[in-house]
Amino acid sequence: MRNKDRPHQKPYFYVERISMRCPAAKKLTGKSLYIYLEFLQRRIIHTLNRGKSGKESKVCTNARQLEFTYSDAEKNHDISERQFRAAIKQLVKYGFIDIVQQGGYLCHYKTVYGLSERWRDIK
Repeated sequence: MRNKDRPHQKPYFYVERISMRCPAAKKLTGKSLYIYLEFLQRRIIHTLNRGKSGKESKVCTNARQLEFTYSDAEKNHDISERQFRAAIKQLVKYGFIDIVQQGGYLCHYKTVYGLSERWRDIK
């Protein structure tokens, strides 16, 4: 799917190099890694200037407010509900994401995810 069909997504996104080289990332399956990268792409990153030093820093403003539904995974990414559930379970297990608010199909609430750095502690 091309970027013009999904205006909320940018053609590039920022990934920490260490997060892809850590032992926890090596345990992820291909689908889990793909979904993690999709979560990273949904972040909103602002660049802040640091005054006279001229250094810039990047700040994520929605790290604990990311939504990714089963229907979005199936329609836009061709990932089945079973694959999506397994990938989310694996991402939570290895500390890449947390479930901030559990959603529900009957209540029509979306599950809200948050990026986590617990993966740094996994050996």
